[in-house]
Amino acid sequence: MKKRLFFALPISESFRESIVKVINICDNEIRWVSKDNYHVTLLFLGETPAGRIEEIIKHSEVIAATHNAFSLHSYEISIQGKKDRRMVWVKFETCSAFSGLNNKLSQSLNCELVREQTPHITLARLKNNRSALTGFKVNFEEILKVDQFELWESVAGPEGVKYYSIGTFKLQTGN
Repeated sequence: MKKRLFFALPISESFRESIVKVINICDNEIRWVSKDNYHVTLLFLGETPAGRIEEIIKHSEVIAATHNAFSLHSYEISIQGKKDRRMVWVKFETCSAFSGLNNKLSQSLNCELVREQTPHITLARLKNNRSALTGFKVNFEEILKVDQFELWESVAGPEGVKYYSIGTFKLQTGN
């Protein structure tokens, strides 16, 4: 059996609420992602044999023990993507600690990186309503403290996608 897996950075409740304040002033016809599903994708693993999960967890524990906690700095909420598949993202500044953690995980697990992972949170997918939020861009300066990452399973169902945490990996905090 295969599971759709990825590594995610969980979002604090205060960060979630800051996002909700901004999107509450936006177009209500947009189908926004549930705030419970907010996350930053660290590394997408895709369809993975369930038998590999134990190995993935072991590699993740080793990496977490050698990687320091860090912060991501958001700068805006805006439209991202092409005309036929646009999304609304919280965008973060480039972060070498994020890229380093992404690279350590992908190398340790022998994952082929399709492209450099840009830190972001997807807030909406604008597949059917292409004109919605045209030119939308809001300054959004917040700091997301990253002291752990998680292995998540993505399960599609009739009510949309649900995410389930399989493992949590604490980063080094210097304490």
